[in-house]
Amino acid sequence: MERKEFFTMAQKATVFMANFAKLPAEPIAEIIVEHNGIKYYPQALQVGFNDKGEVVNTAILHDLHQNSVTYARLENVVQSV
Repeated sequence: MERKEFFTMAQKATVFMANFAKLPAEPIAEIIVEHNGIKYYPQALQVGFNDKGEVVNTAILHDLHQNSVTYARLENVVQSV
């Protein structure tokens, strides 16, 4: 997934869910992403570096129904269909 697309979706998710304080009973389809076949809301992006000094983008993904997060390489996150 591209960073700009992820940023846009994470911003919408944060606004819709009052900074993840209130999860909706029904998932909001337009802002759902997937990682390893599991669906999440995009929450934030963490930028770091690998051992060669190259940028590594880590997506912070919020569970659709629970108050838990998963960290995943942004390149392995896709928009849900």
